[in-house]
Formats: sequence, structure tokens, C-alpha cells
Amino acid sequence: ISFAYTEQINSICAQVEHEADLGSRIFLITGAGENEGKSTIAGNVAAALSMRGKRVALVDCDLRNPSLNSFFDKKYTALLPLNEMLAQPFSRDNLLQCMQLHDKLGIFMLFSTRPDKRCAELLAGETMDLLLRQLRVFDVVILDTPPMGYFADAEALAEKSDASILVVRKVMGNRILATYLLSLVLGSIAMGCIVDWLQFAGYINFIDQLRIQDTCCMEQTSWWAWASTILLGILLVNALVLPYLGIGKKKC
Repeated sequence: ISFAYTEQINSICAQVEHEADLGSRIFLITGAGENEGKSTIAGNVAAALSMRGKRVALVDCDLRNPSLNSFFDKKYTALLPLNEMLAQPFSRDNLLQCMQLHDKLGIFMLFSTRPDKRCAELLAGETMDLLLRQLRVFDVVILDTPPMGYFADAEALAEKSDASILVVRKVMGNRILATYLLSLVLGSIAMGCIVDWLQFAGYINFIDQLRIQDTCCMEQTSWWAWASTILLGILLVNALVLPYLGIGKKKC
């Protein structure tokens, strides 16, 4: 992994530690769409924080497409996978059967090993609420969630989280989209937007970490991205601004 990528992961960790010092514990990481790199970033941030001496719990909440177990070379072999634990009433015994400590990185892993069609129901259930309450004993809890642009799971989990981070690809990113998606995480602090762009030899070797007010500084945006921005702006104006001003209403 390149030096630039490592430095950016360290920069993200510094911001997470700062928020943790202020009392935040649960950090949600989501993406605008599929294959944005959110799980890779969640895993690397968890590992880096653990190596800094933090007690870290990493929860794979993307029950539709769980990938963190593969990211960690399938080290997770707990008796009770996360999706099965969430389907049962909460108990400390179930939590201990679900949680597994990574033997080298020191991360406490709570993963699903296969997709589960009950994802929306499980993540919104009482067991999930009680689980997150119990996990607050850790220094940092990282939730890897489904893409916010496609599913409402991340938006629901944001209400139970303390801070949220959005991951988007630079070639797909634009200010309106990033701002809109970050505005959905109203239940938590929107820490910012990570723009994941260049890839080489299978590794992400360059990311820009942007605060929400800096999401306009995305250079080299393709023509169709600008066109989608203009179209989305027109739709928002037609849907929100014109009705508020009373324009376009038919006179009786």
C-alpha cells in the first residue's frame, strides 16, 4: 500500500480519535453506491486504530453483501455470526459467541458470513439497539453499512451512531450528491466525505479527505457528472423551491 494511502488512513484515524475524545463512540462508514471502497477503508481504519492502542470493535452491518470477513482472510469463525445473533433476543452469551478477537490485529470482529435477506428488519430491531449500547464500552466502534445511495439501512443506523463518514468515488462525486447524502445522517455528526479515486494493482493508492464544505473542490469531473449535477439541481428546484414560492400552481 502506498505511502499516500497510509498517510490518509492516519489522518482519518486522527479525526476519529478527536471525536472519540469528545465522547463519540460509534462511527458509521457508508458509501454512495456499490464498490466505493467503504469496507476497505473501514477495515484499515479499524486496524490502524487498534495498533494505536485503542480497543476497537468492527461490525459488518452490510448484511446484504458482507465482505469484511474476506477482507480479513476469513479469520472470523465465531459460533454465532452477526446476522444470526440479531435474529435472536439479545443476551450477553450470544454476544460473546458472536464476537471474535483478531489474533494479530487485536480487533474485536462481529461479522456476517453470508448475505441475509432480513437485513432491514435485523438492523432496525431491538437486538441491534441493545448490541450498540453494549459496544459503547469500547474506545471506538466502527459500523460498515450498506450503500446509502441504494438502501435505507445506513440512514437508519446513522440515528444510532455518533458520527458518520461518507465514501464516494471521485469520478462519480459532485457537491449536490455528497451534500444530500451527508444531510441524511441527521442523527450523527457528519465528519466529512472521503473521495476514493485512483486504483493501481488492486490497491487504492490515493484518496482525498474532504470536509462537507469542501466537496465542491473535486477536479476533473467528467461532463456527465456535471450534467447529472445540473439535472439534479433542476429537479430539486421543481420539487422544493417552486411549490414553496407558489409558482406553477394552477389557478381555479
